[in-house]
Amino acid sequence: MVAAQAAYISGLGALVGLAGGVAAGVALSSAPARTMVRGPGTGAGTISVPWLFLAVVVLGLPVLAALLAGLVTRTRSAPARRMT
Repeated sequence: MVAAQAAYISGLGALVGLAGGVAAGVALSSAPARTMVRGPGTGAGTISVPWLFLAVVVLGLPVLAALLAGLVTRTRSAPARRMT
């Protein structure tokens, strides 16, 4: 249960972070910001997306969190006593 919670929370955090990063990246690569960095008349540049890094962070981080949470927590329940 603890591992599932860790995977869920870190997965949601990774997805929200990805969405925020994409929004910031699109905003920074818009036309006015691009002309401020490169100067007017230099042409359109290419945007390189680090797909492998994004996949490792978005998919690997929840898996790593679940594994670590599963290793460091103990969730053994006590055996039930019988009523005689």
